[in-house]
Amino acid sequence: MSEVEIKVRRNGPYKVTGPVRIVDPEGNEFVLPEGDSIVLCRCGNSRTKPFCDKSHREACFVADDLSPRVAT
Repeated sequence: MSEVEIKVRRNGPYKVTGPVRIVDPEGNEFVLPEGDSIVLCRCGNSRTKPFCDKSHREACFVADDLSPRVAT
């Protein structure tokens, strides 16, 4: 099984690469698009939640979440 990666896109969605299952609150599984990556909304404006429909662009969503730098 491949490793899953979640990439935080600057002011955009989370890009999830690798084999994943997405389940709604009632336990129903979402049918995922072909391929090995999906994008998940984090701005809250998508009409296709939990998936991104690029609404963050119109909403001018800003969330520059950067990984903290740890001194070694």
